[in-house]
Amino acid sequence: MLLNLKTIFLIVLALIISCDTSFSKASADRSVEAARTIVYECDEYKFSTHTSPGKVTLYLPELTVVLDQIRAASGAKYQNKDVLFWNKDDSALLKVKDKTWNSCHS
Repeated sequence: MLLNLKTIFLIVLALIISCDTSFSKASADRSVEAARTIVYECDEYKFSTHTSPGKVTLYLPELTVVLDQIRAASGAKYQNKDVLFWNKDDSALLKVKDKTWNSCHS
């Protein structure tokens, strides 16, 4: 009986030691990426954004659009076929069809 308890204890201990804790760390890292709402001004043009992990919702005067995040060299870039939004720190660029606002700031 004592040998069986010792064997069970060692098996349980080995399982506990071999558990991967990266899942809980990844979950904690994702919770840091909280949603944010920011207002941008581009000269006379003003709009707001609501970011969440991997997406941004743009509340433009003429439409509301949800964009998926795409790869960017720096900052965060979101795009669909008609709209491009890129931001870094408090600066942003917005392109809607053929109109571009380069000097947007939050």
